[in-house]
Parts: sequence; C-alpha cells; structure tokens
Amino acid sequence: TGSVHMWNVLSMRKALDKPPEKAPPVPTPIYSCDSHKGEGFALDFNPAETGRFISGGDDGKIFLWDPVQGGWNVGADTPFAAHEGSVEDVQWRKLGAGCESTFAS
Repeated sequence: TGSVHMWNVLSMRKALDKPPEKAPPVPTPIYSCDSHKGEGFALDFNPAETGRFISGGDDGKIFLWDPVQGGWNVGADTPFAAHEGSVEDVQWRKLGAGCESTFAS
C-alpha cells in the first residue's frame, strides 16, 4: 500500500510481562506516512539521534524521518532516489565520525 506506520507497543509488551494485563484489542498507529508508492522493505533507526530513521521501499526511494513534536517530518519532497529498483535494506553507520548522517542501502 505504500504506508509506513509507527506503533507504540509498550502496552503489548507489558501484557506479555504480566499475563493478567490485557493488550488493547485493536491497536492503532501513532503516526502513518503514505509517501512510498509501493510496499516498504527497509527501516533502520539512527543509533546517534533518538527517533530519527530511514525507510526504503520497492518504489526505489528512501525517506528520512526526523522527529518533531507530535510525530515525524518525513522528507517526502526530497527522497533519496538513486535506486533503479527496490530498496531491500538500509543501515545507518553505527560508529565513528558521521554516524548521525551516513547510511547505506
């Protein structure tokens, strides 16, 4: 569908830790983005900046998600679009200089 959803699964995790507690029957995403034009395959959270992540899909585009009050600012107007095919994986650089802004796909 092209939708990427962000979920808060804390209540579900708590229900696993304490069986008498019930998880919400129909959880809803806390944020959704419809910028990808097909299925999404790749997500990775930035190890240096909490809440920042990238998403890639079979439309060949990669979007940068920056956290803002109440959700995310998705760089839908300026995707990384050098792929000629599907983006199957994305990874932030984990350590060293530039890890907050360097990724591979």
